[in-house]
Amino acid sequence: MNPQHLSDEAVAAFADSALTGPARQRARQHTAECPECAYAVAVQREAAWALRSAPAPALPSGLLERLREVPATTSIR
Repeated sequence: MNPQHLSDEAVAAFADSALTGPARQRARQHTAECPECAYAVAVQREAAWALRSAPAPALPSGLLERLREVPATTSIR
């Protein structure tokens, strides 16, 4: 077993199917042999799924109007 684990960035990229070619193959092989990294990838995939399936948050009433009132520029004193 490889003592070096996948970086957080590699876990996220592999979970999101963003790795290609040799990098994807190395990550696939590593997660097949490393239960810790396989778990990290599974957790990342579950979190991504939960975010994609969650309803959009409701905006507070009047927020858009309050944002329109914010000055686009400020005076320098």
